[in-house]
Amino acid sequence: MLSIEEILKKEIVYKIDNMENVNVKKNMIYKEELLMDLYTPFAHGKSEKLPVVILIHGEAAAINFKESGQYISYGKLIAASGLNAVTFNHKVLSDGFSIKEVIDDIDALVNYLIENADNLNIDKDKIAIWSFSGGVPFGLYEGMHDCSNYIKCNIAYYGFGDLTSVKKLLNFNIQDEDVTKYSPISLIDENSSKIPPLFIARAGLDNSIINESIDKFIMKALKNNLTIDICNHSTGGHAFDLFNDNDRTREIITETLNFLKRNLK
Repeated sequence: MLSIEEILKKEIVYKIDNMENVNVKKNMIYKEELLMDLYTPFAHGKSEKLPVVILIHGEAAAINFKESGQYISYGKLIAASGLNAVTFNHKVLSDGFSIKEVIDDIDALVNYLIENADNLNIDKDKIAIWSFSGGVPFGLYEGMHDCSNYIKCNIAYYGFGDLTSVKKLLNFNIQDEDVTKYSPISLIDENSSKIPPLFIARAGLDNSIINESIDKFIMKALKNNLTIDICNHSTGGHAFDLFNDNDRTREIITETLNFLKRNLK
């Protein structure tokens, strides 16, 4: 079994040319002492504002996620694919913070990018959210709760469609009223005509509580006729993009990049 240190060093199994030839502006303060990194394509014109993909990390206490191999390699992959990428650290439930505090950090990051779009050379009207694992309910919520014109699509990898399941599996001491209020599945009926396109990737061999949560979210999304792409990795476990080095993993990540390009064009 790998140690936490070894897991944090692992990069995604998918690679393309020129991933090392990207620009990275590191440790920008977006809120108080919280930091973000901006990955940009190496050769794009200075006057051209490109879309931006925000990568939302999962749950673990006292981890500098944006410096992990997973998020560094995703930042490079997205930039090498011709888009901007942002990795950042936000508060987590694992450190005892509330659901609202986590959401406030993500809101602050999105607002920072919008307000500083000219200085950062990004197209504020073409934002995508790509979230992972325990970060998925927060990423989905961010793209669904106000349905602004800024966020054009929302990607969720092997994560929860509701916060009830988060509480059940991870035993967090979070308030029931917050679980109900901020669960993304509860927003489908409310905002179904305005929710931007969704891409959901599930790991077939993942924890049953996680997959039941994903499946309920998918079924409700289909019932409400949302635009949704679904990829199942039948032999993949949690974090298949790190641990399942096979064709299906590469297919899913390729489809994800194509989804981004279609919706951010």
